[in-house]
Order: sequence, then C-alpha cells, then structure tokens
Amino acid sequence: VFDFLHAEDVDAAAQLFVQRLAYDGADFGHEVRIRHASGEWISVVATAAMLVDSELGVCAITLRTPDAEDFVERSLRSQIIVGEYANRLSAGFMGAAASSEVLERIIGSSGEIGLLTGAEVVEVFLEDEREGLIERLAGWVSPERLADTMLVVSETSAVQPTVDAILNDVQVVDDVRQVDNIDMVDFTARAGAVSLLSAPFRVGEQRGALVLMRVVPGPHWIAADVELVRTAAGLYGRALQTARSEELLALTY
Repeated sequence: VFDFLHAEDVDAAAQLFVQRLAYDGADFGHEVRIRHASGEWISVVATAAMLVDSELGVCAITLRTPDAEDFVERSLRSQIIVGEYANRLSAGFMGAAASSEVLERIIGSSGEIGLLTGAEVVEVFLEDEREGLIERLAGWVSPERLADTMLVVSETSAVQPTVDAILNDVQVVDDVRQVDNIDMVDFTARAGAVSLLSAPFRVGEQRGALVLMRVVPGPHWIAADVELVRTAAGLYGRALQTARSEELLALTY
C-alpha cells in the first residue's frame, strides 16, 4: 500500500504503521496523500485497527476522504478516543503508590501517546530545584528515529535550560522555522525537530511539561492531539503529586 503514497508521506506513514502494530487501542487517523486512479494526488484519512485472530495478527486499514465524514462526527470520535485513553491512563496510575511506579507508567504511556499523535519524540520535563533548569523525567523516541535524533532519552537526569513558554502555556507549532522565541528554537534544535506540541502541568509548586516533537515533516497537529496531550499532562501532574504526598506522609509517620 505504501507504493501508492506520496513520497513525502511514506516515512511518516510507515513509522505510524509500525507503532500501530504494538498498540491495541483506537487511533485518530492521520492524513496522507495517495495516488488516485486518475493519476492525481488526493488527501485521505488513514486509520488502522488490530483485529483479533487466533492464529495470526490481522490489521485492517481504512482510507476515507476528509469530507466522507462530517466535522461533528470526527470530533465526537476523537473525544471518545481521548476519553478512553484518559480512563486507561488514569486507571494505571491508581495502583502506583511510589514516584518510581508513577514514572514507570509515564514512560510506558509515552510511546502510546507518540502513536496516537504521530509524534516521534515524547518527553516529560519537570523544573529542577536549581533556578533556570528543567530535568527530563522520561523520554521516548520512535525506533525508526532513535539513531537520527540527538536525544539520549535514557538519561532521565539530563538538565536543560528552562523554557518558560512550554512550562506556562500549551504550545502548538507546526513549523519551528516560524518560531521567534530563541529559547524554543534552541530547545527544538537539540532534537532536530521540525514541529512541536506541548502542554504544561504542575506538581505542587514545580512546573512541568509534556512535550511532543516530530523530526521529519508530517501532518499538522490536530485538535484531538492537543486535547490528548493536555489531558495526559494533567494526569501526569496529579499522579506525581499524589505519589509525592504519600511518600512524605510515610516519612512523617
């Protein structure tokens, strides 16, 4: 099927497909260009679903033109997917009493969020006690891009200069070349990112952020991506705060 895709969309579509094979939840669908029988390039929304089979894994791919489903229907479908994932993520945090367990679940969810949004790099940052620095708590890079990025996501203690923009507000950047904020430019340059989506959260008085990036051009971030990242960031903050409070309580008594 990739033979019919536009050359500029093949890499991103192949990466999404590989990630999709490892995730059993629903996805939003992503827009790609495909060659019509007339020879023209048309935009379609591609979605994949893993089907249960007793002998081998089966993946059904659905292609539909963006106008084949109205905006309300697609918006409602996206809300359902975000809600289902939020419930799944929240349930995972409920059994995590220690910060290490919460962090383990955050790391595990990073790849899932990457799949759902098409991000190739997913990172979670928290302000360090030292002013002007942020610490990388967790990171994930898609296997296809691991060798291409300058990130070393296993080094969770790596510290970067604080970027107030990502710690204060939701950031949706489809083309980093159009960003004027020099701190944001430097922040994305370290990963060779071409686009960024982030949402802030708080753990007590500390600011944090869930940051998604793409290192090759792909589809623009959609409203469902933003809602998912905002929701996940909020859950991260609450889970980390709960674990920290319980650990302090245990030390006190």
